[in-house]
Amino acid sequence: MSLFQKYLNYAKKRPFLSKIWTTCLLFGVGDFIAQGIEIYKSNNSNIIIENESQLQNLISTKEIKESIESTNQQIQIQNQSQNQSQSFSVARLIRFSIIGLIFAGPYFHNSFKLVDKINFRNKFTTIIAKVSIDQTIGAPIFVFCFLSLSSLLAGKNIKETEERLKLLLWPTLKMNWTVWPFVQLFNFTLLKPEQRILFVNIIGVGWRTYLSMITNKNK
Repeated sequence: MSLFQKYLNYAKKRPFLSKIWTTCLLFGVGDFIAQGIEIYKSNNSNIIIENESQLQNLISTKEIKESIESTNQQIQIQNQSQNQSQSFSVARLIRFSIIGLIFAGPYFHNSFKLVDKINFRNKFTTIIAKVSIDQTIGAPIFVFCFLSLSSLLAGKNIKETEERLKLLLWPTLKMNWTVWPFVQLFNFTLLKPEQRILFVNIIGVGWRTYLSMITNKNK
């Protein structure tokens, strides 16, 4: 018996537990990838100015020298700040996994149960209705709750969380609608109910990576 088949059998016996733990795991994977990307970018964005004395000898005016010295100081301060903030955070990984466990997993379990109750005589109409409800009602609820919870777990207060929602909610929803309607169309058309959350979680690793990066940018 393959690992995939074992998962499907377990999902049939323990649908709720299988979904929340799968979501927890893959949320953690998404954040792990996000932090790896951020650290890589940070390490490659550090500007190292070598042979500064030789460069300054080529510059005759005092004003330009002072300007370059000031710019170099700003770059050094920025790089020091980046180096401090861009180390791997286990706490952040745990927070993101907890969101998958206590919110996203239960949300997926119950939202898919509700959407699967939609059933028209025409199969195509049923699929379009499921995708439409998922994306016009389900997606805004999920994004709003996710952004709020991630902010609060990161130690933000209510006012700071409101500001982050104003900043991130609409751009995140627009990005969501460029990806997930097509994923869910495939999902509701071809996959069995017990396979859908696993599919969403696997495809969604990239989406979780994106969510992790935007919610932790400029904290």
